[in-house]
Amino acid sequence: MNSVLNVLLTAGVLSVILNAIITSVLARNARKKELQGLLRMLYVEIEVNRGQAESLLSAKNPKAGPWTSTIYEGDTWKEVRSRLSQLMPDADHFNQLVAYYTRNNAQEAAILSVIERGASFHNPGDAQVKLMANLLREQEGLAVDVLEMIKGYIGDPPVGRESVEKAHKEMERLQRELDEEGE
Repeated sequence: MNSVLNVLLTAGVLSVILNAIITSVLARNARKKELQGLLRMLYVEIEVNRGQAESLLSAKNPKAGPWTSTIYEGDTWKEVRSRLSQLMPDADHFNQLVAYYTRNNAQEAAILSVIERGASFHNPGDAQVKLMANLLREQEGLAVDVLEMIKGYIGDPPVGRESVEKAHKEMERLQRELDEEGE
């Protein structure tokens, strides 16, 4: 009788331990999936922003383009940043995202000012426009670095550069049409 109780007690303890291990693994997998989902959404936003910087740098007449009140998107970042800060295992990676979005916000007003003046980042004329063109190039490079970091977490990206490149070519075509109308 005593050995039966010992077996039942041991089985109960092993069951509790096994349940705790399974619960822990399931929770870790759920956090990983959540992190990947949030980063996939952010990847799309950053890729669009990178394309915007690239388009601005190549536009001969950005004033005729779509940039009127915003350059960079940031809604996804605002929605996911607090959760990402909890889920990302590497604080340096989170800080890289913070730096990228902080620079976007800091540069946007100056970029819009340059556009409003009718200046082009493609052929910068004065010192401020040259500075902003260099900052745009740096921001585009930072976006590429951030996208590569995100790919380390998510694997294959949800959008490829080619889909953004197709949109960019369409923007260039529309830009040429607007330039021709303005002449």
